[in-house]
Amino acid sequence: MDLYYHPLSNTDLMLLSSLGSVTPILWSHGMVDRTVLFEVGQAGPPFLEKHGISCDFKAYPGLDHSLSNEELRHLESWIKARLQSSS
Repeated sequence: MDLYYHPLSNTDLMLLSSLGSVTPILWSHGMVDRTVLFEVGQAGPPFLEKHGISCDFKAYPGLDHSLSNEELRHLESWIKARLQSSS
């Protein structure tokens, strides 16, 4: 049984699997998020990887269900690294 609810059908997962091999995904999650518990967010990337979708995960200590400057800086560098490697 999955630890969390995922509203994806088998068709959705097949489509995502084909795109996931060429589309990088960054999954960020605050460790003190009380809206979407950290354990639930942390379970997402392994679920995607089980279906052939590559996913980078980054946890943020002290962050709740919001954004931080640290997260935005990491996102920026993550995007730039992927753009450089694709050119």
